[in-house]
Amino acid sequence: MILVTGAEGFIGKYLIKELKEKRFSFFSPGYIDLRVARSMDKLPSGIETVIHLAGLIPKKGKITPFSDYMDVNALGSKRLLDAVERRGCKRFIYASTQMAIDPCSDYGFSKAAGERYCMSCGAKMRVISLRFSRIYGAGQNPGFMLTDFIERAQKGLPLIVDCDPRIKRDMLYVKDAVGAILCALKAGSRGIFNIGGGRGVSIGNIAQTISGVFGKGSPVVVYRKPKVPRERYFYFDIDRARAELGFKPRYTLKQGLTDYKEEL
Repeated sequence: MILVTGAEGFIGKYLIKELKEKRFSFFSPGYIDLRVARSMDKLPSGIETVIHLAGLIPKKGKITPFSDYMDVNALGSKRLLDAVERRGCKRFIYASTQMAIDPCSDYGFSKAAGERYCMSCGAKMRVISLRFSRIYGAGQNPGFMLTDFIERAQKGLPLIVDCDPRIKRDMLYVKDAVGAILCALKAGSRGIFNIGGGRGVSIGNIAQTISGVFGKGSPVVVYRKPKVPRERYFYFDIDRARAELGFKPRYTLKQGLTDYKEEL
């Protein structure tokens, strides 16, 4: 039996669909509150695997106290780990963050702390932490660069790039993220794995591709002088995930965006 937390979230909805299609036996109890250890007392025995997607995520324009992030993402993960370990769980898959190595936000710090709790588990449970790069797809939170680009392209407006267009980002389509989770379900490995698109894509290329897929005519991208100093490139080495989990991204950026459009 597989326990899935965060089944109603962005990744969770895609995962549940795949688990149903592949006829996995799973459940997602609505009574779990990661902030309250007692809410997990109702969990049944016989949980063999946990896929832990639930968490408190940032929302643009809203300030969330650091204590809230820690209570849900770090301590909440520890409460869940303790509860399922007592029930004989054998595998725990944790949805981590690209910021786990060098957290630069309260959210990133809390997810990194949750990962540390996971990795501190004893030998009784096989723990896999999947460090996802930037995930995109239909249903993602609005208000960020990619969703802003898509919204403008759909309205026939030019896409505004006000940073260095050469900066590269690792873009991971949500269905590839789900594919990595399914790989982790079947693998005998444990530890931390980078999960990304396998290549860096420049912000200029991202804007041009979005304009071509979602736009209403010839791609129109306007480049402005960057308002902030040049950022660093960021993309993952996924060789270990390829070798030990059998993970291989299926979607290029254009393929992912085209599927995104169809999902909408």
